[in-house]
Amino acid sequence: MFENREASGRIGKWAGQLATYTIDFILGSTIESQVLADFITDWTPAKPSQEQLIIEALWQLEYYKAYCQAGAGASAILIAPSDTQLKYAARLDFQGCMNNVAEYEGLLLGLHKARAWVARRLSIRSDSKLITGHVGKSYKALKPELSKYLVTVRGMEEHFLGFSIQSFPKKQNKLADKLAKVAAQKDQLQPDIFFKTLKHGSVNCTDELEKFISAITSEDWRAIIMAYLVE
Repeated sequence: MFENREASGRIGKWAGQLATYTIDFILGSTIESQVLADFITDWTPAKPSQEQLIIEALWQLEYYKAYCQAGAGASAILIAPSDTQLKYAARLDFQGCMNNVAEYEGLLLGLHKARAWVARRLSIRSDSKLITGHVGKSYKALKPELSKYLVTVRGMEEHFLGFSIQSFPKKQNKLADKLAKVAAQKDQLQPDIFFKTLKHGSVNCTDELEKFISAITSEDWRAIIMAYLVE
């Protein structure tokens, strides 16, 4: 190539133009093995966990109410995952305990007991379409006292991971019905039934009296003193 004058001339011209630029050649450094291992560890997708998810056991709750001339009562039967039945009954000895109020008292009785047993998943069975509709959000609680009870039940939901309610025929709730009637009539209960008397409702349904400040008009307070001095 150097014997060719035209080629050597062009190379010289290119060399003159490239001389203004500094071109250096740098050897590539080797990657340390630990750095490469760390890179693979950080960016390799993790395998799905082999641990099985812990599913909380399901508890069942059945409740009922009784409202008669002798009084009112409520009952709750809590069924553990081992099929053990825990029976509760309460006599409702307070004013304003109507039929639906007694129904809500039975539901709250069962919810409090389920929370005490640290039940996390709860399936509730009720023969009351009204209460089932309220809790299931298909009905609205129009009466003020029932609305307050519904708010209390909503507050209990946060203590459970799973909380559901469904209706079932009244004839399938014979045991809870019997317990509520015995509690209302003050009859003797069996030893395996936990009983208590409620002197106050679980929810305060009485409206607070509005307080008004009225101006009291009277004669001048000095008039009595002046009359005494004059007479």
